[in-house]
Amino acid sequence: HILDSDVEWTRDTGNVTEDNAWAVAHAETGKSLPLTVNDLGPDYMNMTGCKFIARVLLRDGQNNYETMNYITF
Repeated sequence: HILDSDVEWTRDTGNVTEDNAWAVAHAETGKSLPLTVNDLGPDYMNMTGCKFIARVLLRDGQNNYETMNYITF
């Protein structure tokens, strides 16, 4: 069973300051992250891409594992 608190969302646009602010604003998002054009950042049209990353803590009753997946725009 994955809890909302087991999921961490980050964004990578190459702008560390903006990406960190985005991550803080979405810290309590949970398992589902509806994206809008605003999530791409203010300089999206001038960037080469934007990656949204989900890191999830998985528990099997004996050990904890972390897995990651992402989507790029």
